[in-house]
Amino acid sequence: MKWIDALNRKFGRFHVPFVTETIIAGQIVFFGLAYSDPKVIGDMAFVWNLATVGGEWWRFVTFLFIPFSSSPLWAIFAWYLFYMFGSALDQHWGTFRYNLYLLIAYIATVGVSWIVPEQVVVSSFIYTSVFLAFAFLYPDFELLIFFILPVKVKWLALIAWAVIGSSVIFGSLPAQLAAGASVLNYLVFFGGDLINMLRTGQRRMKRQAQSFAERGKAFHTCVVCGKTDKSDPDEEFRYASGPDGPLCFCSEHFENHERHIAEMTAKGGKPAKPVKEKW
Repeated sequence: MKWIDALNRKFGRFHVPFVTETIIAGQIVFFGLAYSDPKVIGDMAFVWNLATVGGEWWRFVTFLFIPFSSSPLWAIFAWYLFYMFGSALDQHWGTFRYNLYLLIAYIATVGVSWIVPEQVVVSSFIYTSVFLAFAFLYPDFELLIFFILPVKVKWLALIAWAVIGSSVIFGSLPAQLAAGASVLNYLVFFGGDLINMLRTGQRRMKRQAQSFAERGKAFHTCVVCGKTDKSDPDEEFRYASGPDGPLCFCSEHFENHERHIAEMTAKGGKPAKPVKEKW
Protein backbone atom coordinates (compact mmCIF):
# COMPACT_ATOMS: atom_id res chain seq x y z
CA MET A 1 0.00 0.00 0.00
CA LYS A 2 1.10 3.54 -0.70
CA TRP A 3 1.01 4.72 2.91
CA ILE A 4 3.12 1.74 3.98
CA ASP A 5 5.63 2.58 1.28
CA ALA A 6 5.65 6.20 2.47
CA LEU A 7 6.31 5.10 6.06
CA ASN A 8 9.08 2.82 4.87
CA ARG A 9 10.78 5.66 2.99
CA LYS A 10 10.53 8.00 5.98
CA PHE A 11 11.12 5.68 8.94
CA GLY A 12 12.57 2.52 7.37
CA ARG A 13 15.95 3.06 8.98
CA PHE A 14 14.38 2.66 12.44
CA HIS A 15 13.53 -1.00 11.97
CA VAL A 16 14.26 -3.67 14.59
CA PRO A 17 16.31 -6.54 13.11
CA PHE A 18 16.10 -10.24 14.00
CA VAL A 19 12.58 -10.03 15.45
CA THR A 20 11.76 -13.62 14.51
CA GLU A 21 14.99 -14.93 16.02
CA THR A 22 14.44 -12.85 19.18
CA ILE A 23 10.94 -14.21 19.70
CA ILE A 24 12.11 -17.79 19.22
CA ALA A 25 15.09 -17.31 21.55
CA GLY A 26 12.81 -15.83 24.22
CA GLN A 27 10.38 -18.71 23.88
CA ILE A 28 13.20 -21.22 24.24
CA VAL A 29 14.36 -19.53 27.45
CA PHE A 30 10.88 -19.42 28.96
CA PHE A 31 10.16 -22.94 27.76
CA GLY A 32 13.06 -24.12 29.91
CA LEU A 33 11.83 -22.06 32.88
CA ALA A 34 8.26 -23.31 32.48
CA TYR A 35 9.48 -26.88 32.18
CA SER A 36 10.87 -26.65 35.72
CA ASP A 37 8.13 -24.39 37.08
CA PRO A 38 4.80 -24.35 35.16
CA LYS A 39 3.63 -21.31 37.14
CA VAL A 40 5.97 -19.18 35.03
CA ILE A 41 3.46 -19.22 32.15
CA GLY A 42 0.79 -17.68 34.37
CA ASP A 43 3.14 -14.86 35.31
CA MET A 44 3.90 -14.24 31.61
CA ALA A 45 0.35 -14.12 30.25
CA PHE A 46 -1.11 -10.73 29.44
CA VAL A 47 -3.96 -9.44 31.61
CA TRP A 48 -4.71 -5.74 31.31
CA ASN A 49 -5.57 -5.16 34.96
CA LEU A 50 -2.49 -7.00 36.18
CA ALA A 51 -0.19 -5.23 33.71
CA THR A 52 -1.54 -1.74 34.47
CA VAL A 53 -3.37 -1.52 37.79
CA GLY A 54 -1.33 -4.35 39.31
CA GLY A 55 1.95 -2.86 38.14
CA GLU A 56 3.10 -6.05 36.43
CA TRP A 57 4.28 -4.11 33.39
CA TRP A 58 6.49 -6.94 32.11
CA ARG A 59 3.37 -8.72 30.87
CA PHE A 60 3.29 -6.25 27.97
CA VAL A 61 6.33 -8.12 26.62
CA THR A 62 6.48 -11.56 28.19
CA PHE A 63 3.20 -12.81 26.73
CA LEU A 64 4.93 -12.75 23.32
CA PHE A 65 7.42 -15.32 24.59
CA ILE A 66 4.92 -17.91 25.82
CA PRO A 67 6.03 -21.11 24.01
CA PHE A 68 3.89 -22.44 21.19
CA SER A 69 3.56 -25.81 22.91
CA SER A 70 4.43 -27.52 26.17
CA SER A 71 5.66 -30.54 24.21
CA PRO A 72 9.37 -30.30 23.30
CA LEU A 73 8.83 -32.00 19.93
CA TRP A 74 5.91 -29.78 18.87
CA ALA A 75 7.61 -26.68 20.22
CA ILE A 76 10.71 -27.33 18.11
CA PHE A 77 8.56 -27.98 15.04
CA ALA A 78 6.58 -24.75 15.66
CA TRP A 79 9.79 -22.72 16.10
CA TYR A 80 11.13 -24.11 12.85
CA LEU A 81 7.97 -23.13 10.98
CA PHE A 82 7.79 -19.69 12.56
CA TYR A 83 11.42 -19.05 11.67
CA MET A 84 10.79 -20.09 8.08
CA PHE A 85 7.62 -17.99 7.72
CA GLY A 86 9.00 -14.94 9.52
CA SER A 87 12.30 -14.97 7.65
CA ALA A 88 10.48 -15.23 4.32
CA LEU A 89 8.31 -12.21 5.14
CA ASP A 90 11.36 -10.27 6.34
CA GLN A 91 13.16 -10.93 3.05
CA HIS A 92 10.09 -10.33 0.88
CA TRP A 93 8.92 -7.08 2.49
CA GLY A 94 12.03 -5.80 4.18
CA THR A 95 12.54 -5.58 7.92
CA PHE A 96 10.55 -2.38 8.45
CA ARG A 97 7.38 -3.70 6.80
CA TYR A 98 7.70 -6.98 8.69
CA ASN A 99 8.10 -5.02 11.95
CA LEU A 100 5.02 -3.00 11.07
CA TYR A 101 3.00 -6.12 10.31
CA LEU A 102 3.77 -7.57 13.75
CA LEU A 103 3.35 -4.21 15.46
CA ILE A 104 -0.20 -3.75 14.14
CA ALA A 105 -1.16 -7.20 15.43
CA TYR A 106 0.49 -6.47 18.79
CA ILE A 107 -1.25 -3.11 19.25
CA ALA A 108 -4.60 -4.60 18.25
CA THR A 109 -4.16 -7.50 20.68
CA VAL A 110 -3.19 -5.23 23.58
CA GLY A 111 -6.08 -2.94 22.66
CA VAL A 112 -8.47 -5.87 22.86
CA SER A 113 -7.25 -6.66 26.38
CA TRP A 114 -8.32 -3.16 27.41
CA ILE A 115 -11.90 -4.11 26.46
CA VAL A 116 -11.76 -7.29 28.57
CA PRO A 117 -9.31 -6.15 31.29
CA GLU A 118 -9.67 -9.22 33.51
CA GLN A 119 -9.23 -11.84 30.78
CA VAL A 120 -6.04 -13.54 29.67
CA VAL A 121 -5.13 -12.56 26.10
CA VAL A 122 -2.84 -14.93 24.19
CA SER A 123 -0.43 -14.20 21.36
CA SER A 124 -1.00 -17.36 19.32
CA PHE A 125 -3.25 -15.56 16.85
CA ILE A 126 -0.50 -13.00 16.20
CA TYR A 127 1.82 -15.72 15.02
CA THR A 128 -0.99 -17.33 13.02
CA SER A 129 -1.24 -14.07 11.07
CA VAL A 130 2.43 -14.53 10.09
CA PHE A 131 1.57 -17.90 8.61
CA LEU A 132 -1.45 -16.45 6.78
CA ALA A 133 0.72 -13.74 5.23
CA PHE A 134 3.25 -16.36 4.10
CA ALA A 135 0.47 -18.50 2.63
CA PHE A 136 -0.89 -15.51 0.70
CA LEU A 137 2.51 -14.67 -0.78
CA TYR A 138 3.62 -18.28 -1.38
CA PRO A 139 0.37 -20.29 -1.75
CA ASP A 140 1.96 -23.22 -3.60
CA PHE A 141 4.80 -23.74 -1.12
CA GLU A 142 4.66 -27.33 0.11
CA LEU A 143 5.09 -28.51 3.68
CA LEU A 144 5.72 -32.12 4.61
CA ILE A 145 3.12 -33.06 7.21
CA PHE A 146 4.72 -35.53 9.62
CA PHE A 147 7.72 -35.29 7.25
CA ILE A 148 5.85 -37.53 4.78
CA LEU A 149 2.69 -35.98 3.32
CA PRO A 150 3.25 -32.92 1.04
CA VAL A 151 0.54 -30.27 1.44
CA LYS A 152 0.44 -26.80 -0.09
CA VAL A 153 0.24 -24.04 2.47
CA LYS A 154 -2.84 -22.51 0.84
CA TRP A 155 -4.89 -25.51 2.03
CA LEU A 156 -3.46 -25.23 5.53
CA ALA A 157 -4.31 -21.52 5.44
CA LEU A 158 -7.94 -22.43 4.75
CA ILE A 159 -7.92 -24.55 7.90
CA ALA A 160 -6.38 -21.66 9.86
CA TRP A 161 -9.08 -19.31 8.56
CA ALA A 162 -11.72 -21.85 9.59
CA VAL A 163 -10.28 -21.93 13.12
CA ILE A 164 -10.23 -18.13 13.28
CA GLY A 165 -13.76 -17.99 11.91
CA SER A 166 -15.01 -20.52 14.46
CA SER A 167 -13.39 -18.47 17.23
CA VAL A 168 -15.17 -15.35 15.99
CA ILE A 169 -18.53 -17.11 15.66
CA PHE A 170 -18.56 -19.58 18.54
CA GLY A 171 -15.81 -18.41 20.91
CA SER A 172 -16.06 -16.33 24.04
CA LEU A 173 -15.83 -12.56 23.82
CA PRO A 174 -12.07 -12.50 24.55
CA ALA A 175 -11.46 -15.17 21.90
CA GLN A 176 -13.61 -13.31 19.38
CA LEU A 177 -11.80 -10.04 20.00
CA ALA A 178 -8.34 -11.65 19.92
CA ALA A 179 -9.10 -13.48 16.67
CA GLY A 180 -10.45 -10.34 15.05
CA ALA A 181 -7.55 -8.20 16.23
CA SER A 182 -4.96 -10.71 15.03
CA VAL A 183 -6.09 -10.53 11.39
CA LEU A 184 -6.27 -6.75 11.38
CA ASN A 185 -2.68 -6.57 10.18
CA TYR A 186 -3.47 -9.11 7.45
CA LEU A 187 -6.39 -7.02 6.20
CA VAL A 188 -4.29 -3.84 6.32
CA PHE A 189 -1.54 -5.39 4.21
CA PHE A 190 -3.63 -7.55 1.86
CA GLY A 191 -7.07 -5.93 1.87
CA GLY A 192 -6.46 -4.14 -1.44
CA ASP A 193 -5.15 -7.32 -3.06
CA LEU A 194 -8.18 -9.28 -1.82
CA ILE A 195 -10.58 -6.69 -3.27
CA ASN A 196 -8.74 -6.80 -6.61
CA MET A 197 -8.86 -10.59 -6.59
CA LEU A 198 -12.62 -10.51 -5.98
CA ARG A 199 -13.11 -8.05 -8.82
CA THR A 200 -10.90 -10.10 -11.13
CA GLY A 201 -12.78 -13.25 -10.14
CA GLN A 202 -16.12 -11.59 -10.88
CA ARG A 203 -14.91 -10.47 -14.30
CA ARG A 204 -13.57 -13.95 -15.02
CA MET A 205 -16.86 -15.56 -13.98
CA LYS A 206 -18.76 -13.09 -16.18
CA ARG A 207 -16.57 -13.93 -19.17
CA GLN A 208 -17.02 -17.65 -18.54
CA ALA A 209 -20.80 -17.21 -18.28
CA GLN A 210 -20.82 -15.31 -21.58
CA SER A 211 -18.67 -18.00 -23.14
CA PHE A 212 -21.02 -20.75 -21.96
CA ALA A 213 -24.02 -18.73 -23.18
CA GLU A 214 -22.44 -18.31 -26.59
CA ARG A 215 -21.71 -22.01 -26.72
CA GLY A 216 -25.39 -22.66 -26.13
CA LYS A 217 -26.45 -20.46 -29.03
CA ALA A 218 -27.11 -21.98 -32.42
CA PHE A 219 -24.72 -21.09 -35.21
CA HIS A 220 -27.22 -21.88 -38.03
CA THR A 221 -30.95 -21.05 -37.81
CA CYS A 222 -33.41 -21.52 -40.63
CA VAL A 223 -35.31 -18.26 -41.21
CA VAL A 224 -38.42 -20.18 -42.27
CA CYS A 225 -38.98 -23.01 -39.81
CA GLY A 226 -36.54 -22.10 -37.04
CA LYS A 227 -34.50 -25.30 -37.18
CA THR A 228 -30.98 -24.93 -35.77
CA ASP A 229 -27.78 -26.89 -35.77
CA LYS A 230 -28.45 -27.45 -32.05
CA SER A 231 -31.96 -28.87 -32.44
CA ASP A 232 -31.09 -30.80 -35.61
CA PRO A 233 -27.35 -31.49 -35.59
CA ASP A 234 -27.59 -33.73 -38.70
CA GLU A 235 -29.37 -31.06 -40.76
CA GLU A 236 -27.53 -29.40 -43.65
CA PHE A 237 -27.91 -25.62 -43.73
CA ARG A 238 -27.29 -23.34 -46.70
CA TYR A 239 -27.20 -19.60 -47.22
CA ALA A 240 -28.60 -17.30 -49.89
CA SER A 241 -28.43 -13.55 -50.40
CA GLY A 242 -31.41 -11.72 -48.92
CA PRO A 243 -32.52 -8.10 -48.88
CA ASP A 244 -30.47 -7.32 -45.77
CA GLY A 245 -27.66 -9.86 -46.08
CA PRO A 246 -27.21 -13.63 -46.23
CA LEU A 247 -30.12 -15.78 -45.01
CA CYS A 248 -29.92 -19.30 -43.63
CA PHE A 249 -32.19 -22.10 -44.83
CA CYS A 250 -32.47 -25.74 -43.91
CA SER A 251 -32.18 -28.26 -46.72
CA GLU A 252 -35.96 -28.54 -47.02
CA HIS A 253 -36.68 -24.83 -47.40
CA PHE A 254 -33.58 -24.07 -49.44
CA GLU A 255 -35.30 -25.69 -52.45
CA ASN A 256 -37.80 -22.81 -52.50
CA HIS A 257 -35.58 -20.18 -50.96
CA GLU A 258 -36.23 -17.68 -53.75
CA ARG A 259 -39.97 -17.70 -52.96
CA HIS A 260 -39.27 -17.32 -49.27
CA ILE A 261 -36.92 -14.42 -49.94
CA ALA A 262 -39.54 -12.76 -52.11
CA GLU A 263 -42.14 -13.12 -49.35
CA MET A 264 -39.70 -11.65 -46.84
CA THR A 265 -38.93 -8.75 -49.18
CA ALA A 266 -42.64 -8.03 -49.51
CA LYS A 267 -42.90 -7.90 -45.72
CA GLY A 268 -40.06 -5.46 -45.40
CA GLY A 269 -37.25 -7.96 -45.09
CA LYS A 270 -38.77 -9.77 -42.11
CA PRO A 271 -38.58 -13.56 -42.03
CA ALA A 272 -41.76 -15.32 -43.03
CA LYS A 273 -43.75 -17.11 -40.37
CA PRO A 274 -42.70 -20.73 -39.91
CA VAL A 275 -44.48 -22.93 -42.40
CA LYS A 276 -46.87 -25.46 -40.89
CA GLU A 277 -46.26 -28.80 -42.47
CA LYS A 278 -49.29 -30.62 -43.84
CA TRP A 279 -49.33 -34.37 -43.59
